[in-house]
Amino acid sequence: MLNKKILVASISGGFAVAVAAAAWAATAVPAPSYLVQASSAYSVAIDDVQISPYDAKNLFGTHSMWYGTQELVQPNGTPYPVLTNFLKTTGGVMRYGGSANEASYSICAGAQATRPATKVVDWLGPVKCTFGIPEYVSLVKATGGTVSWTLADIAGINYKLFTSDELDKEATQAATYVKSQAPTLSRYWELGNELERGKYKWSPEFLASRASQAAKAIRKVDPDAKLVLPLIEFDAPWQPPKKVFNERLLRAMTQPVNGVAFHLYYDGPPSGPTVSTQLSTVTDAAKLYKTVTGTNAAIWITEHARWPQGETLSNWSDFWYRTSDMDGLIGTADFLLTASQIPEVAGVMVHGVRAGPWNLFEKVAGKDPTLTGVGMLYSTLAASKPSLRMQTRTTSKNQSGYPGGYEFRAAAFKTADKKSLAIWMVNRNTAAISVDTLLPASMSGAALTSSTVIDCTIDAGKCGANDFRRASLPSASIRRIASNVTLKLPARSISVLVFTAP
Repeated sequence: MLNKKILVASISGGFAVAVAAAAWAATAVPAPSYLVQASSAYSVAIDDVQISPYDAKNLFGTHSMWYGTQELVQPNGTPYPVLTNFLKTTGGVMRYGGSANEASYSICAGAQATRPATKVVDWLGPVKCTFGIPEYVSLVKATGGTVSWTLADIAGINYKLFTSDELDKEATQAATYVKSQAPTLSRYWELGNELERGKYKWSPEFLASRASQAAKAIRKVDPDAKLVLPLIEFDAPWQPPKKVFNERLLRAMTQPVNGVAFHLYYDGPPSGPTVSTQLSTVTDAAKLYKTVTGTNAAIWITEHARWPQGETLSNWSDFWYRTSDMDGLIGTADFLLTASQIPEVAGVMVHGVRAGPWNLFEKVAGKDPTLTGVGMLYSTLAASKPSLRMQTRTTSKNQSGYPGGYEFRAAAFKTADKKSLAIWMVNRNTAAISVDTLLPASMSGAALTSSTVIDCTIDAGKCGANDFRRASLPSASIRRIASNVTLKLPARSISVLVFTAP
């Protein structure tokens, strides 16, 4: 039976989004542009079609674990400038609190002096939350953000599940506190974090019952709260197949939700699937959501990064650099380009605002934090000021043998005023490639106003922050006749081109 409560919530996310979604639904969209077509040539054709109602700035979302983000705050309580400048430049949603299922909101609430040191994850000793909810909200506001995104503790504390009454109390008090701290922000709540795996292994029905109970309590004190339900992205041996799990979960929910969430890690085999595999996870979920609810999904990817490879139980830290070396940048950029072409993707959040694995910043003792390669990538892409996600059709050879089936991908974006067009391109090939680019008719007279290429100055090994190079494409690499532009892209590189109409 169709859960009408989910249907109602999914189309009530605000007037602006509703209008955009209606316009999007009325637009005829050809073959899916999220698929790279196999070809004997590299090409990209950009259509004057907005592929999604959601703003491209939310492709730059971040995942912030409070105990990691604290490393990026100075002793006087002020975030380091590198953090605030990054958030001002990118402007995506910052997800707060994740990777700890049993962390009550209360350990990060109230005055800092009253917050207790708490053990929130197995591998970390008791830590005091100094980057609490008030500090998080303050940072969001100071950097121009409009959304608070917090995780609801629907599990318990110290491996002991909340009773039904305790769960109601936790959700009620958490929602009341966040509303008091962020009354002017759009308040999102993610209903749990990876509770279908690890030591929990909750069934879809049990997860739905706990999520529904928390959702009801949150909405009772904050009717404007927006609720997001996590789905499963892999076939776990202790669970039904992901499609079955997700359908049972959606159908078992008794409270409305405003979206669903995934955690997607990619490349870095054997544990990281290809970007293409993760693409199918998202598109399959979009189809499933449509079948169950009768409406389009709002899909949030609340954690993503390139998998670092290596053994996760022993010497994992030896491989952390692979999340933000050149392979890490290429995989991350490819994933962002892919996500931009899936209409139902509302936003994605990279892991994360911390120093460690999957990070945007690195912190060396005695020095101020700096951007990692992925942090530099995000800043570079954001500088093109993408807003409207345009339908972008890509063809590619696969001489490199990437298991995803291609080695070149592109995606295009217009600025909000539609006067500029940015094209992001990824070349996985170990050699330079020539790409034929067809601009949309509205940009036939536009001038190429900037071009930026990111590559690595060393052929192999640990490509770190000092080894990345940002430069303009040489003019000899660009040939243009009206709307047709031929580009020569360097080997293993990421390129950003901006065209501006007269």
